[in-house]
Amino acid sequence: SEGEEEEEEEEEQQEESAQQPNRFVAAAAKGNVDSPKRGNVSRTNDDDDDRNNRRGSVGQASGSARMSEGQKIGSVHSDSVRTGQENMTPEQIAMDREQKLEIVLETWRKISSRNTSEPNAIGGQFYDTLIRNAPELANVFKKGRSQMAANFEAAVAALVAFGRHPEMLEEQAALMCVRHVHYRVVSSFFPVFWTSLQSTLEQVLGDEFDRDVEAAWYYNFEVVSEVLSGGTELARKRLATLNASWQMVKGELGFEALALKLQANLMADSLGKVDSTSSKVYDRALQLAQNTCKLLEEVIRILNSLVALKALVAHLELDLDSMFDGQPPNFRRLEGVILNTMKEVLGTSWNDEAEDAWRFVWELVLTTRQRSWRKGFTPMLVDSWECIASTLWNAHTQKELEKERAKRRNTEDPWKDDDQTIARLTGRADVTS
Repeated sequence: SEGEEEEEEEEEQQEESAQQPNRFVAAAAKGNVDSPKRGNVSRTNDDDDDRNNRRGSVGQASGSARMSEGQKIGSVHSDSVRTGQENMTPEQIAMDREQKLEIVLETWRKISSRNTSEPNAIGGQFYDTLIRNAPELANVFKKGRSQMAANFEAAVAALVAFGRHPEMLEEQAALMCVRHVHYRVVSSFFPVFWTSLQSTLEQVLGDEFDRDVEAAWYYNFEVVSEVLSGGTELARKRLATLNASWQMVKGELGFEALALKLQANLMADSLGKVDSTSSKVYDRALQLAQNTCKLLEEVIRILNSLVALKALVAHLELDLDSMFDGQPPNFRRLEGVILNTMKEVLGTSWNDEAEDAWRFVWELVLTTRQRSWRKGFTPMLVDSWECIASTLWNAHTQKELEKERAKRRNTEDPWKDDDQTIARLTGRADVTS
């Protein structure tokens, strides 16, 4: 039943979240990320007053009022915490960023190294604070406190990691945002996420949670949440568009008819390049069209299944060689034919959103192809390693020969036969002087 499927996916959702962070995030959680050193942070009574004033009334309201207060973060809170980067040079901005990210890493190391009797204590405090600030979110994050504590602690660790390495966030964002759609996360959650994280950090760090620390964590949160918030909303629109258009294609046209339409477009695309009247070309186009339709259906299935998405990080796990019977095509060249076919099939339903959604699907395929292991890679790897090993050995041998020659220059008999020495170093018995 649908209810059972939803419950199963919710269980898989929690399992997937519990598996986070990935190896890089785990390293960041332990503080094993190299970074420049930060100077000491001083704390004053003025900082205490400032911080207390900035806390506002989030902890005093309830329900929707709390969520509304949290949404003010973009205008009110940021003005009091951020440093004015608009007046900085690019070099100063880069230095300011490094200092903030180092503060985040340093404080996270302190938090992670504290011994507590409760596992995932930080995640637990984060979760408790979040539900106090926005009780309605208990209906979203409802798998039990111990499970949610592990999930939220992993999320904070990921926040630390992605702040320092935005290129990894960019690499993983596409599928991460699709997963967040299945988690039922919406952009309005992020402000209350921040206020809850802020309160949690203050509880844990105490007097160490000064203005510099707060500004650094806010900066880090803003960098990551901007990507996830906008990306999740875009992923939600794309998924809805893909599902609607795919149902239309399968319902009105059918899978076989779609394959024939794609085959015709492949044949048209090959005009002037090959003999399109050849039965071999015809059969190849049909086979390619059928396999491509199966590929599209598999990608749509993965995007709609949290179970399938849970183990994915930066690209889909597809055996493209097998899916295309050992003859995968040039997927980049195939993109235009796919988009034109979908445009013709969808007719008046084709618009900018539909084009963006299907380009997104094909970009996932291209990324998978670029990063997947191919059959030809094994001999290439072996040959290249043999070349490297040979080069390194030759360099080592040459270095040893130079040492022997230097010794020879210092001997009493500079004309002494050293064939045996050279033979020993080169492994050759036929070396002559």
